[in-house]
Amino acid sequence: MPPIPEECKLLRIHVSGDFDTVAYIHEWARRLIERPDVTAWAYTRSWRVPELLLALEILRTLPNVQLFASMDPSCADLPPQGWRRAWIWRDVPKTFALTTPGRVGYWPTEARLMNWRVFNGRKMLVTARANTSNQLVFDGTPSFVCPEETGGKPDCLSCGYCFEGRKHDVTFLEH
Repeated sequence: MPPIPEECKLLRIHVSGDFDTVAYIHEWARRLIERPDVTAWAYTRSWRVPELLLALEILRTLPNVQLFASMDPSCADLPPQGWRRAWIWRDVPKTFALTTPGRVGYWPTEARLMNWRVFNGRKMLVTARANTSNQLVFDGTPSFVCPEETGGKPDCLSCGYCFEGRKHDVTFLEH
């Protein structure tokens, strides 16, 4: 794996792909420990692989790393406590991505979005409440809807939600 370029200050790990070995995860951790001036973030489904979880927990706790557990209806379990989650929302109602002047990601205040998910072998209806602050709420945890996908921001750099701060989930619209 090549070194992180000196001019790099913001790094998204894996635009495509995922963490696949403990050694690979440790190598990312080593490089990011050496470069505390670099802020990195990644979305991973590998949290579901027991052999990789401890290494991912080490990477996730670095102060310059934001690691999200990728979630979609194929996930049978929830990630360990403390993980930020990146939800993929399917069957989005047409009202979901409507915009009105001065308000991006506006939904009627009472909008309720629902989707079936299977957790721990049980089929559960997950309800997400949409509000006017561009958030959904899954199981009591706020999830910011990606404003790049709703037309509110041109790119990740102009938003910063996923790599700044250390709380709450993010929701991407399936497309």
